[in-house]
Amino acid sequence: MTRYALAIERPLNINQAARFLGLRRGTVYNMVSRRAIPFHKVGRRVLFKKEELEAWFASTLVPCDPKPAVQMKKGRPKVNVEAIVKDAVDHFTQP
Repeated sequence: MTRYALAIERPLNINQAARFLGLRRGTVYNMVSRRAIPFHKVGRRVLFKKEELEAWFASTLVPCDPKPAVQMKKGRPKVNVEAIVKDAVDHFTQP
């Protein structure tokens, strides 16, 4: 007798989805309750398709700014204090 492999990928449970996304289980449950992540409900079980999680994750990409607002120097942000003080003085001295 020949066995046929199913073309359907097994869904992930909550623990597997959390591990796949690199998140805590409680975070994934929170996202499910807010309907912020694609999921399927089978009875009381919450299941996830890996392809849907990958597509969702790709859609959450925030592009980086090639010119950051704050320049980093030795791990600390470089802040222009003179400009901040000047702006504050201008703000409070205007009628």
